[in-house]
Amino acid sequence: MPRPREYDNDAQRQAAHRARKQDDEAEILCALSQLNTALWEAGDRGDPLALACRSTAITAMLKRLIKAFQARPGDANG
Repeated sequence: MPRPREYDNDAQRQAAHRARKQDDEAEILCALSQLNTALWEAGDRGDPLALACRSTAITAMLKRLIKAFQARPGDANG
């Protein structure tokens, strides 16, 4: 037996997809804003990683964080 249709038509299905995508994007933007705030606050307390990575542009901050973590030495245990 086929499963029941969740949406009556393609327009409803697409609208639901767009709504989920917007919710996901809003959640990501909120998390990035929280990360940016935490990074600035840690920098104000003198954290060296935060000072090296904080930026007024979120994309620059993320690139600096990526570079900083890639530059860290590997785990001595493996």
